Amino acid sequence: MKAFLIREHEFFGRYLELNPLGAEKICSFDCAYCNLGASNTKLSDLKKFEGFPSLHELMAEFRKILGGSMSPTGRELKTLVLSGNGEPTMYPDFPGLVSELAKTRQELMATDLQVVCFTNGDTLSDNAIVGALNSLDQTYLKIDYGSERAFKKFNRPRTRTTLEKIIQGAKSLKNLSVQTTVLGGDASLDSPARLDEWLEVIAMLSPNEVVLTLGQPPFRELEQAASGLTVATEDDLHRLSHWLDRRLRIKARVGFSGAA
Repeated sequence: MKAFLIREHEFFGRYLELNPLGAEKICSFDCAYCNLGASNTKLSDLKKFEGFPSLHELMAEFRKILGGSMSPTGRELKTLVLSGNGEPTMYPDFPGLVSELAKTRQELMATDLQVVCFTNGDTLSDNAIVGALNSLDQTYLKIDYGSERAFKKFNRPRTRTTLEKIIQGAKSLKNLSVQTTVLGGDASLDSPARLDEWLEVIAMLSPNEVVLTLGQPPFRELEQAASGLTVATEDDLHRLSHWLDRRLRIKARVGFSGAA
């Protein structure tokens, strides 16, 4: 499985996605709406998990792709997105990976390439990981809800983390943006109480920007039935964007093709 893929996205244009996790889904959340399915690897087994690509393999592939994309005949890539099959900060040497990416970007004179990471925030209690994220151009933190109850029901952490811990950890991030997956049905932010809770968290974090994206089907059938998930609409996204602007003076970026 290739760790790097060149993709197109309405927010990032032509960008390079890095999946440092290998073929398996490795995540500390089991979000009810995740179309990657459930994580089969136990978190307690990660120290002996052999499915992660080596740092050497990742950097060799990065050099090959970046060298070609930055040539005069190639279309220049503007962004490198650390994402992939789950939670990218769970890569065994995430700080080392970020450091090597920065060195290689400098060596290849690709300093215009922005490096960003999408994270669920579960590892923000680790100072080394926070330090690595703070060396990036932007960190997009998943904040779908503002209450512990909704967080537990729909994001379903597989660790003992809480929304409160994630919020506290996020306050140490320098280049922070928020990414919210918008859903319909029982999982929506339509109710005044749930909307107020979410807006309160956004206000506390004071992010550089907020990105709103639609949750993408197919949802897992059992999860959809149990959680009352439905697909949100473009109107739902624009309504949330309106409230962000009206209440917090934040102009959200609204997308219709899911999170990067």
